[in-house]
Amino acid sequence: MKTKTKIISAICPMLALMASGTAMAADATGTLVVEATVANACNVSTSPVGFGEVGLEQASANGTITVNCTVASPFTVALDGGQSGDIDDRALTSAEGNSLKYQLYTSANNTAVWGDGATGDTVDGAGPTQTLTVYGKTHGDPTAAGVYTDSVTVTVTY
Repeated sequence: MKTKTKIISAICPMLALMASGTAMAADATGTLVVEATVANACNVSTSPVGFGEVGLEQASANGTITVNCTVASPFTVALDGGQSGDIDDRALTSAEGNSLKYQLYTSANNTAVWGDGATGDTVDGAGPTQTLTVYGKTHGDPTAAGVYTDSVTVTVTY
């Protein structure tokens, strides 16, 4: 009988501790607020209008403008006159100062000059991502052989 009493007296305090440990555990909850403010921002990437080798015939080529915005809002794309500063007098120039006239258009039929927002046409689009085609055509004859370039600034208003 003494053996049983010792076992029971040893087990009872353990059971009491286990029961009291369970009874002491509790949960508390709260709310964590997570927030962000999304600003409407756009970036622009381009692929060149590469006329390739140009001879005495007019050359046509296309490039692209990709506008990527954070939200699906409308935007307008304008192109400046390049190094000439005049959309009606766009010209590719060589390192030697020679020039080759060209124009950029909003459509494949080459009727609407892609302008700067004050002159010519602009192109409207909507985000979040849109790729626009730029249609180019040379005008006139090159004055000398060489590599001709121009840099046109793309302005996206959103």
